[in-house]
Amino acid sequence: MLIPSLTLAPEQLMEAAQAAGAEAIEIYWFASHSRPVTFEGNRLKQLEQLESSGIALRVWQDGRCGLAVGCGPIDIDYLVEKAIALSTLSQPTEILLAEHSPPTWNLSPPDITVEILVEMGKAGIEQLRAMQPDVICNGELSYSADTTGLMNSRGLQCQFVDFNTDGYLGMEWVRGEDFLEVDSGQSISPRPEGAEGSLQPQLWVQAIHRRLQWGQQVVEVASGNYPAIVLPTAVEMLLDSVIEALDGRQLSRKASPWWDKQGARIATPDFCLSQMPLLGSYGVPFDDQGIATQSLDFIRDGVMQQGYCDLRFARKLGVEPTGNGFRGGLNSYPEPALFNAVLPCPSRSFPELLKRMDTGLLIERVMGNCGDVSGEFSVSVELGYWVENGEIVGRVKDVMLAGNSYDLLHKIDAFGAAPDGLTSDGRDWAGAYCVPAVLVSELAAIARI
Repeated sequence: MLIPSLTLAPEQLMEAAQAAGAEAIEIYWFASHSRPVTFEGNRLKQLEQLESSGIALRVWQDGRCGLAVGCGPIDIDYLVEKAIALSTLSQPTEILLAEHSPPTWNLSPPDITVEILVEMGKAGIEQLRAMQPDVICNGELSYSADTTGLMNSRGLQCQFVDFNTDGYLGMEWVRGEDFLEVDSGQSISPRPEGAEGSLQPQLWVQAIHRRLQWGQQVVEVASGNYPAIVLPTAVEMLLDSVIEALDGRQLSRKASPWWDKQGARIATPDFCLSQMPLLGSYGVPFDDQGIATQSLDFIRDGVMQQGYCDLRFARKLGVEPTGNGFRGGLNSYPEPALFNAVLPCPSRSFPELLKRMDTGLLIERVMGNCGDVSGEFSVSVELGYWVENGEIVGRVKDVMLAGNSYDLLHKIDAFGAAPDGLTSDGRDWAGAYCVPAVLVSELAAIARI
């Protein structure tokens, strides 16, 4: 697999910025190489080879910070001049730079080719259409290599290369005015402690077929308060506000409801929220400020332990940085961000969780406002099911959910295995969340007439 690289050596940019008189310098770079395979309308659509790279230069001049970004062929002198010129327009700010290079990793690329990905996609679509001939199938499979690096004028220099193989298959089923869309997929990355396995499209096919069976019938649901099982693909309804409340920015501004709750109970005793930095496809050895990432417990046994910070807000809060300073892109400054948020391993199988709920809602996908630091959310059920006597009896439509995420933390009844078995411990990945299925004792549902 080709390892992506920059069009210039960062050392050249460092030397030019020092020669221009910058009092402090930070250089951040990112380069990517990927080979996506796309399927559309039941057949192979296209093969691509995508490459990109860019570099961000931050300089401090007279205590003011300027940021300039270059992509592709770069004029070093122009980039330095631009960063210094932009610094004159900013407010004075404290220079916060890491001084020690963090540990990194050296991973082996996965043994996979475009031809393998094409065959995986074709085989998966053939299996889906054999089960249900009148569906339309789409999908994408790809492998990629991403290089991330950092250097500053205080001696820090670090870089890592991450490899990722991911894919999904999706199915659209139209019956008159009824439309059902279901998808399933995986993301696999090698890690220092060992490989995470390989893509398993046969499990995606099984998951999609399972949803197809669950959704054959449409069930009307009256407005009311019901128990609900929240699957990993809808867990943002529960976690987005929680993660916002643990953000060092919100804690330092006392905008978080938990700014003074360290050591206090904020959730049911079974609830724990952790960060595992090297787990899964989103794991990284250090953040975008060069601070080593850490395994952290934010909530343990329902009690708040700490928040997460970058260098700036760690200083404001008087705590050590947690290695959570990340950029939204090359042209962004580092800010606190949480990755690899992990909930406890399940103590029950998925059928056992359904039996425990007995009658209520099974929520797979939602759309809408999943909540901010206030905790309030109001979302539409994009894909959900009705459960009676521990059995899924049909799909629900035209239903909204409303409530407060912080209240739900006190209504968690049990954790169960996700239904698809895409990981060995019963949890599934939903973006950067590794979570089980979560049963809450009560959730307000509003039927739209």
